[in-house]
Amino acid sequence: MHHTIFLNTFVNAQFFRESKPNTLLTIVQFLQVMRKDYITVRNLEEQGFDLREKNKVLPSGNESVKHFIVKALIGRILHERGYGFVTEAPISINGNTLYVDVFDYSNGIAYEVQSVVHEGIREAKKELLESEAIKDVIIIDLDQISNDIFIAYKQLQRQIV
Repeated sequence: MHHTIFLNTFVNAQFFRESKPNTLLTIVQFLQVMRKDYITVRNLEEQGFDLREKNKVLPSGNESVKHFIVKALIGRILHERGYGFVTEAPISINGNTLYVDVFDYSNGIAYEVQSVVHEGIREAKKELLESEAIKDVIIIDLDQISNDIFIAYKQLQRQIV
């Protein structure tokens, strides 16, 4: 008998990203997927990333409602694409603790939601967040995102790598 596990909730692995929704995986494939995610998370934690609250959207103390909703939409899009993420996770870089709005740890991309965007902010953020694990920083200009949640979702889908 061929044992399978219906895998709809575990979306943090490359295999599932390349599969169609409602894919049936064998137990061996399932364990391989979970092991890869575990190794990725463990390696990032050894580099100073706190990933205990992965795949959850956490508020920051002084952010606007729109800022929080945009973070939630980014998390939703990453989750739908099968990527693991953390929000407001403390990241220790060069002895300093920094917080990234949304960190896609599957691809090493930091998403920073900014209400004031000026020339050079991406480079400044990238320099500030420079680490082996962060391969790119994407600035989301809050002023350019619609207040209509459905339009905002479509706009963000185009910006998320």
